Amino acid sequence: PQRVVSVMARNDQQDFPRTILPFLGATNDQLEELYSYDNSASEILEEIGNATAVWCGDWLGLREYAIDEVFLDAYNAPLITTDPLFSTVTNAVALAEIRGCSSTPGLDIS
Repeated sequence: PQRVVSVMARNDQQDFPRTILPFLGATNDQLEELYSYDNSASEILEEIGNATAVWCGDWLGLREYAIDEVFLDAYNAPLITTDPLFSTVTNAVALAEIRGCSSTPGLDIS
């Protein structure tokens, strides 16, 4: 079977598309449809919900060009999944309610 791993950032760290898309003509309503973590029908929550696993990084707090910090964050980031194939991964967790990495809408920023 096909498996999809989404690489996401915790909290509201998907700023890049929200910054770029208005220059391409996207409206605020369209951005909410795509990237709202509070709208249960948003595309981003649908993507997270359909993923086999979600690798949940926290890279925005890292220093620019600090490759060692990026590596450590990625290595230690939780992998949210219930797929048995990934159950042996050290950081695998079956359920984590982390805004930006969970398909549950409206979670508080932690």
